[in-house]
Amino acid sequence: MKNATRPGAVCPTPRAPVIPAGPPNPFRADTVPSVETGAHECHYISTLADWEESASVRRAPRRVPCPEEVGTRDFFPLEQVPIAQHPIVRNLGPDAVRYLQVQRLYAYQASTARLERAVVNPVVLRIAEGRLGLPVSRTMRRDADKIYTDEARHAQFAYDLTDLVEAATGIEPVVVGEPRFLTQLRRQLDRTPVAYQPLVPLCYTIVSETLISATLAKIPRDTRVVTAVREQVADHARDEGHHHRYFVQVMHGVWPALSGAERALLGPLLADFIDWFLEPDLSSMQTALSQLGLEPETANQILHESYPPTQRAADMREAAARTLRLFEQTGVFDDTRTYEAFVGKGLLG
Repeated sequence: MKNATRPGAVCPTPRAPVIPAGPPNPFRADTVPSVETGAHECHYISTLADWEESASVRRAPRRVPCPEEVGTRDFFPLEQVPIAQHPIVRNLGPDAVRYLQVQRLYAYQASTARLERAVVNPVVLRIAEGRLGLPVSRTMRRDADKIYTDEARHAQFAYDLTDLVEAATGIEPVVVGEPRFLTQLRRQLDRTPVAYQPLVPLCYTIVSETLISATLAKIPRDTRVVTAVREQVADHARDEGHHHRYFVQVMHGVWPALSGAERALLGPLLADFIDWFLEPDLSSMQTALSQLGLEPETANQILHESYPPTQRAADMREAAARTLRLFEQTGVFDDTRTYEAFVGKGLLG
């Protein structure tokens, strides 16, 4: 990393010369000690000052589906389940459409829980414990504690709602492996030099915490959806609004402090991370289609026709708009290869 001074969440300080063995690991606690007070403390504006009153873990009740709504409302918006709108599926009848909507809810909840537990909270824990590798103010560390609690709650409530919906509908979640984004992230870590590896989940977390998915943005206002689902997603969205502002400050502090080599490595990956995060969960959908008795060839046809590349690129740009603005503000696109990577994904240009 190089020295940089910019208002933001993380305030870099001078470092010892880089040893020939390789670049310093920015997450090693012995690289740069955390600073809690004094002249070197970073300028960080708390995004969770009202956490005790506003956080869903403090104020939101358990979201239980109302029996009167189970048979009359959707468990997921039909527009966000393209395969359920395919003519082949519609010809199977309303029960098949409803089955796929419920499975889409299950997949969303499972992906949310795995993201929070496997990626976000390990990164947040490093910040909370002062192991980011850069000086972090006491206030920022305490806010990281709050985010850690929020994300654990989101994961627990995701599985809880899944169990409640299964009990209410009698529809069991299809059995699938880990979310594709986790597999991709693990493979990327295997390809990344060891000294740089901790930066990968940090950057993926910045992406996931600053993106606004269609699910978070639209479901709370969709009165066709079961109230418990709408309220649970709204609880999550309110918390994530605070987290978004927190990680915007993290990005403003961290990115300018990276060395040219670190930015060159991570910049193009940011485009991949957006793609992975917003990628449709085709594996769970294919399994759900097979449970309806459809042959693999027919299921593949439905998936291919339900997710045309041009529409997917447009959806990605819409969901990533605020993250793309953040990257522009922090100079991510100053690197030619990084800019070209975003163009290649259809996110720019």
